[in-house]
Parts: sequence; C-alpha cells; structure tokens
Amino acid sequence: MLTEALGRLFFVGDKYGEALAIAHLAIPHVLRQNLDRALELALKPLSMDIPYVMEDRLLLHNIASQCHWAKGEAHPAIMHLIKAHDLLKDTSDLDRRSAVLGNLGNVLDLLGEWDLALAASTEAWRLQLSQRKKPQELQLVHLSNMVHLHCQREDHEAASRDAETLFEYLKAGNHATTWLMFASIADAFSLGGQTEKAQYCLDRANVLLEPTRTPHSNATKLLCDAHLLQASKNHDAAIAIAKEILDHPAATVMIATHRQAASVLSRSYAALGRKSEAAKWNRVANEIGREKLLGDILTRQFRTSIATDQPLEPLTEKELTCLSLSAHGQTSADIALKLGLKTRTVNFHFAKILRKLNAMNRQEAIAKASEANLLRRPR
Repeated sequence: MLTEALGRLFFVGDKYGEALAIAHLAIPHVLRQNLDRALELALKPLSMDIPYVMEDRLLLHNIASQCHWAKGEAHPAIMHLIKAHDLLKDTSDLDRRSAVLGNLGNVLDLLGEWDLALAASTEAWRLQLSQRKKPQELQLVHLSNMVHLHCQREDHEAASRDAETLFEYLKAGNHATTWLMFASIADAFSLGGQTEKAQYCLDRANVLLEPTRTPHSNATKLLCDAHLLQASKNHDAAIAIAKEILDHPAATVMIATHRQAASVLSRSYAALGRKSEAAKWNRVANEIGREKLLGDILTRQFRTSIATDQPLEPLTEKELTCLSLSAHGQTSADIALKLGLKTRTVNFHFAKILRKLNAMNRQEAIAKASEANLLRRPR
C-alpha cells in the first residue's frame, strides 16, 4: 500500500501530493514510537479538503488509530477504525474489511465492551465464511476471539460450542496457530468442565507463548490456570492465582482479565461455602463488567457501522435439518450421530447457518428461522 501511494505522488496535483508526502513522513515516526509527531503528520492531511482515493484515506486512518491506541487514547482510536471500516463497507475486499472488524473487536474487548466486541468478531467471521469455500482457507483468529468473548460474557454453552469447532479446525493442522487460540479454547473447556482437553490446549498455549511473554499474556495464562484448577475443584489454588492476577495494575488492557479473576474468586468461594466472600467478589466482577468506556455516541456509531441489511440466503436441506434438530435440544454430537456425520462437519454447517441468517449464536439463528417458518419437526 505504501509503495503504491508514493508512486501516485508523481501523477497528482501539488496539494494532493503534498498531503500524501506529509502522511508518509508519519510512518518512520510510528516505527520509532514518536507518536505525537506521527499523529500530527497523519491527521494534517485528513483535515485538508482533498478527494483522496480510498487506499490513502485507509492508510491515514490506520496510522491515526495505531498512534491513538499506543498513547492509551481509546476513543479516537476506535473512531478511526470505524471510519476505516466505513470506507471498506461497500467494497468487495472482504478480507480487509474482516481484518478491520477484527481490530475493532480486539480494542472493544480490551475496553470491556464485550457485547460490541462479539458483534464485531462475529461479523468478521461471517465475512470469512462468505468467501472461503474450504475450511483450510479460513482465518481462525475471529473464531478464537468469539470463543474468548463468550467466556468473558460467561456464556459457557456458546463458548464450548465454538471452542469445539475451533479445536477441530486446529487438529486438522491446516491453519496457522497462536498461543491465544489455544488459551481461549482451554478457558472454554475449563469452564465447561472438560479438563483433559483444557490441559492439552493449555500445554500447547505454553509452548507457543514462551518466546513472546508480556505482562498481559502472563496474566491471560494465569487466568487459564485458574479456570483449570477451578474445574478440577482445586479451589484454594484457583483463589491464590486469581488474587495474583488482581495484583497486576488495573490498566485498560487488564479490564477483561480482572473481571474474570473476580468471577473465579466468587465461584471458588461459593464452592467452599464462604458465601459472604463469594457475594463480595461477585459484586466486584459485576462492577468491572459495567465499566463501559465507549459512551452512547460511539456505541451508536459502531452499531451503525457494522449493521448488515443483506437479504437472508436460503438454507440447504442439510442446514435446515441441523438447525431444526438443534431447536429440539440436540447438540452437535447428537446431530452428527443422527445424520452419520462428523461433529466437525455439523459445526461447519452451523457456522454457515449463522452467516446466512446473520445471527450471533444458535439461539438467535433458531429464533430467526422460527419467525420465517423455516423449522420443521425432526423425524
């Protein structure tokens, strides 16, 4: 993108060329962490009344967003990401649109805006499914974020379901993996009581994490340990680790981790019969969960930006059967057994169902299908 934009300097008017030259001067300052100067250089061209091509405006918004976030200025960082997404919304470049949505989801997650973060990550995953015909072509980071966010929202059923899907993809060995993917799955399996799978994923996360430890990654790893200890009913050890997490500074990036650590304390104390302490930490977790930092205006802008009004795609016979069985309480494993399929295949059908119905989870998909009279009684 940078080379192409610099090349255009020789073919445009002086004012446009001057604006681009200023913008590209910002890039070395970003690399050297001279954030104030980089931001000044990125914002100046945006204030000039020039009909930029989309590529250049995207570059400017991405530089500005990166600088604001590195300076700890979350609101303007999100504003520039939303503007970048709006530029891509009507294009056919679904890969870049899903990448921007993924970035939005990550920032919103770190701010504790888990519902909005899940909406962004789900839309990013839906866009991936809409263009990828083979499972090995999918970018799994968005599904991994969905698993993590289900855990944050304590929707353990959804977390376990999406974790199973992600686990099957990763077992196939056709995708790039990160420690955070395995950590997210480990968390979901621990919260769902599947300790053996959780331990396997946590071991894989540790191997992948070792070269790149940071304070935030260490806290995430500790949280996985706490959830696994809690699932194994080793509540005293889980309490000790949760308190260690809460001793970390409550920086913006630690909001989600602190909330889950407080939830670990609440559940562990409840399991030990210490009701007053359980109630205390439940209040703390709820208070952290209410720390919505976006505000109403940004929230409305974000929801408007990612809103989709595409017509529903028709479901195939197999997808209708899977959804109808799910509506009658069948799990993916039950459906796989009944239809003679692999659980992984059933989960892939559900991923496509969610995309086609523009639904965030199976419950919403069932509700939409029911309203459209698509469900049938299983035979």
